[in-house]
Amino acid sequence: MGNANTILIENFTGLGLSQVYQLKGRVGRSNRQGYCYLLKTRNITKQGRQKEESMLKVEGVKSGGFQISMEDLKIRGAGEILGDKQHGTIETFGYDLYIKMLNEEIRRQKGKFVEKIENVEIILDERGFIPETYIEKDERLNIYKRFAMLETNEELAELLDEVRDRFGKIPEQMKKFILSIKLKLFAEKHKIQRILETRNHFELYFLENAQEERAELSEKMEMKKVVKIINSTVLTEKNKKEDIADNFVIMKVKKNEFIKNL
Repeated sequence: MGNANTILIENFTGLGLSQVYQLKGRVGRSNRQGYCYLLKTRNITKQGRQKEESMLKVEGVKSGGFQISMEDLKIRGAGEILGDKQHGTIETFGYDLYIKMLNEEIRRQKGKFVEKIENVEIILDERGFIPETYIEKDERLNIYKRFAMLETNEELAELLDEVRDRFGKIPEQMKKFILSIKLKLFAEKHKIQRILETRNHFELYFLENAQEERAELSEKMEMKKVVKIINSTVLTEKNKKEDIADNFVIMKVKKNEFIKNL
């Protein structure tokens, strides 16, 4: 309905964040300004409060589809694909994500699963995004989800080839977003909890047990140690007690040199 410009979503905290985001996109699809009102009940669960906070966090962000997908997966969890707690169904996460989670669980059962760093933070001076003029709303959310699921640079290259084939040349606004995905994959592989962009450098927050990874990267690029006091309230809000106990070895590397080695 091209003329519809307002939608009210009652008890939105009872829905998945991706569902809310998709419903929000049903109005304002023409040249009219769209309005979405999210209504909640007085009795709200802990998960409901997390969803409300997540919606506030991504409000106004053009790459909101990707952020929403990540927040939704973090709050609701993936479920037990081969067990009884079936949050991770095809209907909830889509076929591609379901198959990826299924393969991961199979590797876990066979003892071949390699644990990755979770909740990696990539903090850049500007957020890239997929422009609405490049990919339409509904499909854009699906593409964001697929980027969120990537595990290797090979998978990233395949997805980028598909995107170019389907939608044309990658726009400038999207290149910073692609960089953030490359940084995330790099961090997960090398036990880096956070990558922070500064004026001329990237700061890499290595876990304490990442001696081998630091040594490997030191042979490829020049890294200098940074001495910094970590304030626990600045770190990822996964668990404050864990954050206080975390100790990082912070190294900085010049931007151009680092990007060449991604």
